[in-house]
Amino acid sequence: MSNNTTQKSPYIGLVNVSKYYNTHSLLRRQKIPVINNMSFSVRQGECFAIIGSSGAGKSTVGKLLLGLTSPDEGVVYYQDMALPEILKNKKAWFRKQCQAIFQDPKASLSPRMQIIEILSETLSLDRDLPKKDHQDIIIRQLQLLGIESEQLNKYPHQLSGGEAQRICIARALLRKPELLICDEPTSGLDVVTEWEIIHLLKALQETGKLTLIFMTHNLHLLPHIADRAGIVHQGVMIETGDIKTIINNPEQTYTQKLVQSITYR
Repeated sequence: MSNNTTQKSPYIGLVNVSKYYNTHSLLRRQKIPVINNMSFSVRQGECFAIIGSSGAGKSTVGKLLLGLTSPDEGVVYYQDMALPEILKNKKAWFRKQCQAIFQDPKASLSPRMQIIEILSETLSLDRDLPKKDHQDIIIRQLQLLGIESEQLNKYPHQLSGGEAQRICIARALLRKPELLICDEPTSGLDVVTEWEIIHLLKALQETGKLTLIFMTHNLHLLPHIADRAGIVHQGVMIETGDIKTIINNPEQTYTQKLVQSITYR
């Protein structure tokens, strides 16, 4: 594993984290490691990519970072605090600070609600915002993301995949988070829309106010969005490094094979 030094202190990460899933058979119960003794750190304001094939453990890492599941061993931390302590004492604060977008945007949007209702519901979590101001705030956010206000009266099934993903990004940003965790956010999108989403996320991160953790199996995306990356194989982070090093001088055989398989678009 590569060791990286930086002037910025770690912002969020895992320290010796393992996560097991139990399997049952007629003869015995077995613990299967999905994440095995994983450690990595992400610095504030950067985009850190987590690369791995389907089933490598990327989504489990995302759930651990979001506090949606707990490690069986090790520590998840955020801003120098252990995540269990945060969820016990400052849960509402953390949920505002840390937002996520997922692989299937339409699955995370209620099919029974118009987009304006979905986004207004998000703003309602911030009780200091009068409801009469919601629409103006939402329209300003959509404009920043290049989304037409006409989308507000639509239902999720009336949106394309790219439009739905932009709405999910808008919903996340309405809470003004400091951290955005992206779990395969361009999977299933056409090539043009994929690049539009990548460029949008990178532009948001480059404002310096947003830290991105970007999980994907597509190594060809790395030079266009990530500052550093970690390669996950069978639940183990086998290599970390800056993007140029990962692409041009990978250490591990598995990473070398991934680089050789890149199809640039």
